[in-house]
Amino acid sequence: MDFQQAFGHKTNIKKYNVYFILAICLVFVVMLSTAMLIDYRLIVVKQQNLSKEALKNPHAYFLKTWMIRYLLNVVLVIIFAIYTTLAMNRITVGYVYIGLWLVIWFGFAFGELILTKKITYPSIISIVLFVLVIISFYFIIKDISELKRSLRYQKMKKREYRF
Repeated sequence: MDFQQAFGHKTNIKKYNVYFILAICLVFVVMLSTAMLIDYRLIVVKQQNLSKEALKNPHAYFLKTWMIRYLLNVVLVIIFAIYTTLAMNRITVGYVYIGLWLVIWFGFAFGELILTKKITYPSIISIVLFVLVIISFYFIIKDISELKRSLRYQKMKKREYRF
């Protein structure tokens, strides 16, 4: 089996799958925004959780930690949404796309859980969204496998066997 046949197949993402992924992205951004605003209120109201540096200026602490995390997460989700939307018609995706974004969504889902070692509602929602992304990626892998199978069949069909 040659390299192109084993690893070179890519496919466009089907329309229903793109809309499903975009809905996941929208829910993630709304959940992240809501969690950030609620957490900001708790930081300002209950300052007992903060370190000595953060107690001096809780607003600066909030801007330094939460805003950077929020902006980084939202920018990554927007890049993912744009790339996925373009993958509907213009570009094709393959296993590298699946692997890269699976790692990033794994970080979204389990990053806070690993760092803070506590389960919160946003972390539970992130894990549920991660499972939905895995389901969506399953259908992309299924499309890639069907494409590979049809290309193998076409290649086999072109061969003329003589005895």
